[in-house]
Amino acid sequence: MGEFPLAALIGALGVIAAVLGFVVGRKSGRQAELVAQQRAKATAEETATRILEEAGREAENIRKGAVVTGREELLQLREAQEQEVRQRRVEVEREEKRIVEREAQL
Repeated sequence: MGEFPLAALIGALGVIAAVLGFVVGRKSGRQAELVAQQRAKATAEETATRILEEAGREAENIRKGAVVTGREELLQLREAQEQEVRQRRVEVEREEKRIVEREAQL
């Protein structure tokens, strides 16, 4: 029984070592993949947060710009109306003066 049982024992130990190596390798591979996925998720969440913050700032800037533009347009409209009122007042005063002159001539 000398060499055959020894060779069988060595072969069996080799198979057991291979299976054990496969199991350990697979577990550590899964663990490494899990860590990589967690890192990727954290990076994606940070990126999403940053994008949302930038979008919020940009929306606020757009809103402020629209408010400023609206105020400027309102001011221009007010100035145009005031100019028109002044012109009409001048026209009315001119007409009143003409009427007074005409009445004086009569």
